[in-house]
Amino acid sequence: MKYSDDKSMYQELSNCCIDLQVISRTKELVELRAEFLFPEDFVGFAGHFPGQPILPAISQFAMVRLASERGLEQKLMPQAFVKTKFTGVVQPGDRPSVTVRLERINGNWAGKFRISRRGGLKISAGEIRFCS
Repeated sequence: MKYSDDKSMYQELSNCCIDLQVISRTKELVELRAEFLFPEDFVGFAGHFPGQPILPAISQFAMVRLASERGLEQKLMPQAFVKTKFTGVVQPGDRPSVTVRLERINGNWAGKFRISRRGGLKISAGEIRFCS
């Protein structure tokens, strides 16, 4: 897969999302799970780190945003990621999954997320807040 200069990492990330399941949905609460597959030439690995590529934190945050947007079927603007812990890495060929539980609070969405590898091993987890 080749990347052109006019494509953003976020646009390319969309191609890496291979499955999305909405587990539950009400007007005020949405729970979802998304699975990603990262090819070796994914733009997010560029320069991070040569010879030992890992997906940077900003790309993991983008995974959470993309999954949330698809689950809610609306564009979202992240306001803050809080209480985030990184305990693992994503490398080329990995198939991490993102689980997100979002709640509508004062008209905006906020919630908890977890990124895991197969077998349930945690890669990262935290909270996200979106603004209008």
